[in-house]
Amino acid sequence: LSFTFIINSQCNAYYEFYDSSSNACKPCAYNCKSCYDEEYCIECMEEYYLDTNNSCRKCSFGCAICSTSTACITCNDGLYLTNAGSCISCGTGISTCTIAVTQSC
Repeated sequence: LSFTFIINSQCNAYYEFYDSSSNACKPCAYNCKSCYDEEYCIECMEEYYLDTNNSCRKCSFGCAICSTSTACITCNDGLYLTNAGSCISCGTGISTCTIAVTQSC
């Protein structure tokens, strides 16, 4: 698929697209950071991933950046990334940790 993107300097580069039929900027779908139109997302916000239908879907629990619902790349603060690609709590009072070592308290 190839799309021609219409750029309008009045539209926000993120969260909006230019609708030529109404000659106005319109918002992207919920949790979509950059889009072609209301339904075709190009980039998702954090904690969401782009599915095969170009829609944004929620990552698994505690995941900040993921490639699928079960493949986490980066965890939110207070969690660490397991070898299986999920996020697990660091423990009470610990903000950053790895699987084996606590990095900071």
